[in-house]
Amino acid sequence: MSAAGLPRSRPHPRLLHAHPDFVEALLIDEGSARFLIGDNAYEVRAGDLLVFNSGVVHDELSDSPFGSWCIAVGGLRLPGLLENALIPENAAPVHPMGAELPDLRALYNIMFRYLTTDRPDCEAFCHRLMLALLDRALTITGSTTLRLPASPEPGTLARQVRNISVITSGSL
Repeated sequence: MSAAGLPRSRPHPRLLHAHPDFVEALLIDEGSARFLIGDNAYEVRAGDLLVFNSGVVHDELSDSPFGSWCIAVGGLRLPGLLENALIPENAAPVHPMGAELPDLRALYNIMFRYLTTDRPDCEAFCHRLMLALLDRALTITGSTTLRLPASPEPGTLARQVRNISVITSGSL
């Protein structure tokens, strides 16, 4: 069975979709795949960060197995960007992480472990990790940088996160 619960011999159903109320950041951790993002098809591979701003139609087009981490953030408002956006509307949605990959992988992994085990102070800890992840993603994509206060108020970003899901599909 695959991570989605479907038999391996059958490809999972394809459904072009967009998220009206959150931005999605998908880190390709292993393997390669083909994605439709907006009107364009992209070949992606391990180390690529895919950004699906709110309202951008996207889906995976290939049946190749790959591993990924996915986070969706809602209520995000960054200077110079549309609501629920990590990149400008006309920016490329695929960004090679290069040397940043191990650190981004670690941030996704730690958040996943904390959120799935309900550790003490999980929300405040994941809040800070999410800020770090967003800061790295914004810096790498060249979109903007977060101007973080010296000591951010715990729960501020957590209230903005409507859906955090981490998907590992590398063992398909």
